[in-house]
Amino acid sequence: MAEATRFQSSIREAEERIMAAMDPCIARHMRELELRFETQFNGFQEAMRGIGLQVTDLASARRSRTPGDGDHRMPTRLTRLDFPKFSKDDVDSWIAKCERFFALDGTPEGERVAVASIAMDESSFRWFQGLEQGTVGRVTWPEFAAALRTRFGVEFESPMEELKRLVQQGNLEEYHEAFDNLACRTELSESLKLQCYLGGLNPELCTGVKMFGPRTLLEAMRIAKLQERSLELLHKKSNSVTKTYSNWSERKGVAPVTVEKKAIERKTVGENNQKGILGKPNYTFQKKLTPKEMDEHRTQNLCFFCHEKYTPGHDCPQRKKSQVFFMAVDGLESEELLEEVEQESRLEVNVPKVSLNALHGDSISLDALDGDSEYPMMRLTGWLGKKRIFVLIDTGSTHNFINQKLCHEGLSKIKCLQPVKITVADGGIIQGTGWCEGISWKMQGYTFTDNAIAIPLSSCDLILGMQWLRQRGKISWDFTNLIMEFAMGTEMVRLQAMEEKENKLVTAAKLHHMVGEDKFSFLLQILPCFQEVACCTIKATESGDSGLSSEGGNEELQAHKEAILQDYSDVFEEPAQLPPFRGIHDHKIILKEGSNPVSLRPYRYPPAQKDVIDKMVKELLESGVIQPSSSPFASPIVLVKKKDGSWRMCVDYRKLNDMTVKAKFPIPLVEDLLDELGGAKIFSKLDLRAGYHQLRMRPEDVEKTAFQTHSGQYEYVVMPFGLTNAPSTFQGAMNAIFAPFLRKSVLIFFDDILVYSATVEAHLQHLREVFAVLRKHSFYVKRSKCAFFTPVIEYLGHFISASGVSTDSTKIKDIQDWPEPVTIKQLRGFLGLTGYYRRFIKGYSILASPLTDLLRKDGFHWSAAASAAFLQLKNALVQAPVLAIPDLQKPFTVETDASSTGIGVVLLQDKHPVAFISKVLSPRNRLLSVYDRELLALVHAVTKWHQYLAIQQFTILTDQQSLKFLLEQRLSTPAQYRWVTKLMGLSYVIQYKRGKENVVADALSRASHGELFQLSVSSISSELWGLLTQAYAADEALQQLISQVLAQPQLHAHYSVVDGFLFRKHRLMIPNNSQVRTLILEWLHSSHQGGHSGIRATVVRIKSLFFLERTQ
Repeated sequence: MAEATRFQSSIREAEERIMAAMDPCIARHMRELELRFETQFNGFQEAMRGIGLQVTDLASARRSRTPGDGDHRMPTRLTRLDFPKFSKDDVDSWIAKCERFFALDGTPEGERVAVASIAMDESSFRWFQGLEQGTVGRVTWPEFAAALRTRFGVEFESPMEELKRLVQQGNLEEYHEAFDNLACRTELSESLKLQCYLGGLNPELCTGVKMFGPRTLLEAMRIAKLQERSLELLHKKSNSVTKTYSNWSERKGVAPVTVEKKAIERKTVGENNQKGILGKPNYTFQKKLTPKEMDEHRTQNLCFFCHEKYTPGHDCPQRKKSQVFFMAVDGLESEELLEEVEQESRLEVNVPKVSLNALHGDSISLDALDGDSEYPMMRLTGWLGKKRIFVLIDTGSTHNFINQKLCHEGLSKIKCLQPVKITVADGGIIQGTGWCEGISWKMQGYTFTDNAIAIPLSSCDLILGMQWLRQRGKISWDFTNLIMEFAMGTEMVRLQAMEEKENKLVTAAKLHHMVGEDKFSFLLQILPCFQEVACCTIKATESGDSGLSSEGGNEELQAHKEAILQDYSDVFEEPAQLPPFRGIHDHKIILKEGSNPVSLRPYRYPPAQKDVIDKMVKELLESGVIQPSSSPFASPIVLVKKKDGSWRMCVDYRKLNDMTVKAKFPIPLVEDLLDELGGAKIFSKLDLRAGYHQLRMRPEDVEKTAFQTHSGQYEYVVMPFGLTNAPSTFQGAMNAIFAPFLRKSVLIFFDDILVYSATVEAHLQHLREVFAVLRKHSFYVKRSKCAFFTPVIEYLGHFISASGVSTDSTKIKDIQDWPEPVTIKQLRGFLGLTGYYRRFIKGYSILASPLTDLLRKDGFHWSAAASAAFLQLKNALVQAPVLAIPDLQKPFTVETDASSTGIGVVLLQDKHPVAFISKVLSPRNRLLSVYDRELLALVHAVTKWHQYLAIQQFTILTDQQSLKFLLEQRLSTPAQYRWVTKLMGLSYVIQYKRGKENVVADALSRASHGELFQLSVSSISSELWGLLTQAYAADEALQQLISQVLAQPQLHAHYSVVDGFLFRKHRLMIPNNSQVRTLILEWLHSSHQGGHSGIRATVVRIKSLFFLERTQ
């Protein structure tokens, strides 16, 4: 038993040992199986990926297989596609459909022409057969599409040009179809497409669409459809109302009465009944002409109303007469009819019920519409927000009317955009935009609020009709003095019309008397439309005689001049198309070797100025001057405000100009040009209209003129302003076309054309020759900037007359007007200016010795000798050889400097002065930063001497080191935008010159002009001066120090005594008196010269003038 037990135990132990040995083997075996299965699975995945790639390759091979490869089966598709039918009328659309079909169907490239040719009609297919026979090899799809466009398309017409000319003539759907057909063939952005769409839209629809401010083309089209539907409903309702009145009058036996406008008699219903029934009314509704019908009437010269031939003095029967219906009805029928019409009126206009004119609709008087009346009218001025408006109170208008331009400007909001038809007193119809609610305006101190209908107005901004007058209640109205009074609440309101000045006939004696009163008068003459208004100034002379100056001389000369201008009136017109290409005279932009395209991001502008930019870009696009661009070049634009409040858009080409190779063009000497004027007595000067835009850009250089705005990129097709070589190109073109007349009767210096002659007859002939050349070469002149038949004329900085040539006195005016120095500092400034040019002044040391003696210690005492020396040096500065004659073959140098109170510039050649300028800064410009003041001095110099500096590269010397990087800096202030535009197109290099070396410009900028000196004078109050005297007498320590200084001055070198006051290093010693120090602090802190400058700046000023111990 015991052995059995032991045997069982040994068996269990053996089993346990066996299991313990087998567990690692099983685990290892399981891991091996897992790795084997994972390897097999990865191999399966790789095999499946390979099969997928093979399938893709097979599909690609099938798509690219040619007809000769053996397999011609088409790919399987889920839907059936019909090949587009060929159309000769719209080849571009058919080609686009074919390409879309090929892409969906997977048609191989080599089969596309064959498939497309099957869809062609008989005649087109015969043309295709001829094309195949005349082509070597197989016809490819691109070749086929190009041949189709050439044969059946209209490639000679630009889709962009057609899109710009597209105007809605018929209904809106036809316009949409035509617009879509052209827009899809252009590459315009969404915003430009929207602008083009609104530009061609019917004005009646366009105004309503713009009110909603659509941002996309689809949104604008949707709004236009709704607007057109509203107009149709309104027209239909007006027709139905007219028809109802006509049928009702026939049933009731209403008689029509024809009434003349000139004599309308008021009749009663009883009078009409006594005459009996006259038959059916012959009133007919006036049909409104479509724009297309109006164009036909203009072409055939037909009347818009009676459709008869229109001649001057045409008496239109439709416009002359109007018809009035008289009817006898009882009260119940009248009230029912009135309610019916009022209800329809509310549906149409959505305005408050006005029973006064419910039957006749909204109406306005002729006088209110055009502002023309032989009697005085009740006109007032008022304010709508911050805008001044003109208000007319008119009893002939049923409602209030506001100028819709005020709504566009945001001064009033239109609540109801449904169009409103307004009946004018003569029977015409004008279209109102909508109903404006809650308009609040002020008149003569009183505030009024009311509603009004927005319509186009020209004579005034707001018309107050019976709608406004009825709300005033009882009105006391003096029509003689145009004064009305009424109660408004508890206050009595009094309104008086503004005074209208009359034009009165004046006699010659009265005119002579007016001129003798030493007043300026203006003589205006109304000329034909091809001329500008001539203005002559009449001024009384010292002797009392009057002088009349005008361009014309006697009546015969004036007649000849007007005849010439009439014959060549087309030369003064606005260009209607782009200028022609002129070959070698088209502007070229040649870049330096290794230059990369200029690409600068646009400047940021507020939303209001963005609207201005969009408007200018649209105008330039419409005129064809610019076009959309995808050029790698991009320059930013600069928006500059003009003096009249309008804007000028310029392109900042500074970076492009820096990379451009400068042209070398021979510039004539001014003195050589003026030598040709010997014997000339009559002169005329011409100025071209936007001269640079009358030359084309070379086609390959158009992309270099590209500029960017917030809405897109554009490029010039004409020569823009601001390019560095533009003046040379312009001069070359002018010299070429006027070559036969140069230096015989014509002088040309860039854009200045001077015509000169010895006699009137010769001058007339010379002008005709010049105008003929301008007409032949398609150049246009701006009449307002021209001068004709003048005996004296300004040209190139000289004044030319029959007696000779005189220089421009403004070049030396600032030196001649230099005031006598009153301080040592002013004297040193003047001597520094003259000493800089001492090598050009003979005997300079002897001339200046009386002035240099004044520089000695305590030696400044102005004398007669000093005054004489001062005058001699000024005369020497403005006479040759100091002031040189400009040589246009040599480069110019401009030295500039600006102080806190003025600017000074000098023009030099070979370090020889040519002209001086000194100018006092206005109070506003004195607040500018140092950088802006220095830039202002530079721009002022370039503006004054543009005729010298535009011809070649010049150098600018300034002591403002940061100006060296002007060409690379981004603009940051409106003043910089405005000034930098004046430097565009000029070639210059800015160099730094230390202030100590910039002597002349610095002296000019600090010149003590009378005005400047007066502004700089300040005085100590008598209170402070008296208190200071008392403090000195009470300060024993200060009095003891004064005694020591007077007794032993050699031991106190830094001290001096003047009039009993002690100075330390030229600073006044202040006693230890708190009251005196407080007054000094208040005086300097409130001073107009540097006051309110802060604690630190005030302390610095005190220390520079006074000596105080422990100044806080």
